[in-house]
Amino acid sequence: MKVGIEELLRDSKREQFRILGIEERRMYDVMLDANENSNGSISGAFYNHFPDSLQTNLREAWANVLSVNANNIAIGHGLDQVYDWILNLFVEPCQDAVVIVAPSSCNFSRRALIHGALLKYATWNPDEPFNSEKIVGFLTPEVKLLYMATPNDPTGMPIPDDVLDEITQSFNGIIAINESYLDFKKPNYTNYHKYNNIICIRTLDYAWGMAGLQLSAMISPKTIINIVNAIKNKYNINSITQSLAIQTLRFAHELKDWVAKSHKAREKWVYELQTCSSILKIYPSETNFIMVRLNDARAAYEKLIAAGIKVMDVSSLPYCENCLRLTVGNSVENRKVVEVLETL
Repeated sequence: MKVGIEELLRDSKREQFRILGIEERRMYDVMLDANENSNGSISGAFYNHFPDSLQTNLREAWANVLSVNANNIAIGHGLDQVYDWILNLFVEPCQDAVVIVAPSSCNFSRRALIHGALLKYATWNPDEPFNSEKIVGFLTPEVKLLYMATPNDPTGMPIPDDVLDEITQSFNGIIAINESYLDFKKPNYTNYHKYNNIICIRTLDYAWGMAGLQLSAMISPKTIINIVNAIKNKYNINSITQSLAIQTLRFAHELKDWVAKSHKAREKWVYELQTCSSILKIYPSETNFIMVRLNDARAAYEKLIAAGIKVMDVSSLPYCENCLRLTVGNSVENRKVVEVLETL
């Protein structure tokens, strides 16, 4: 039987929300409450006012893109801040278990350890079809939260919708779905609407090409968003970042074509990489990166580094022995990688 996501909150978070409430600062015609400099900014720009603490306009812009209510979005400074919110709200340190669907190269496991979670890894072999029964087998009573990414990093493979449904229907805890790369597969879509125990995570880092902003979103029921807004740093997103993000989201109508350019470059690169005898397998991907299995990933990695090319060695991850994750670059960068790997 499904429970409401609010029922899974740590008791201490409920109490903090009751005491703190939401400290919101709206903009009025005359702002004389925060000791801001009424002469403006010394640089000549108008950044003398503190930023909107709830990022109202930004939340509305992102909500329109994702077809969700703005009240269901909280804006975080990078993915790690959103990870911290989720773990802080739901995971009791040294008591609650967190299951991470692996292989996973993201920073969620590191943040979970810092928060005192008891970690378990539900591994799947990217050489085989995704098996929901194996994941469900890890969801024992002490597990409070399940984390998975679709598309997966480092493989670039999405979790099939039917498998995602089977897992979600089998678990009454929190399911955090990292959709950081979903814009490469389904622009303007989120799994948030599917079930009442899902929290989705989005970012402008990858498909939108705005990694320098370090801006991410947590999509969740309003009750959870209200508590996030009560416990987060008041001014966690500065005015310049909010403004640039809003401008970026106005290009949502071009995202599909923008993503298509990445797909075209990836497929061209895959074709070129197939000439490299050192590569045993190129995994299918729906993102801006690919995972390849080599005869000797470490030798390939060191050869690429020596040529001034940085890639990700994911060989230490489950079922990723001798694998590298390669981000799709421009045509010149991609060709350099091929040239190095052809020498092995």
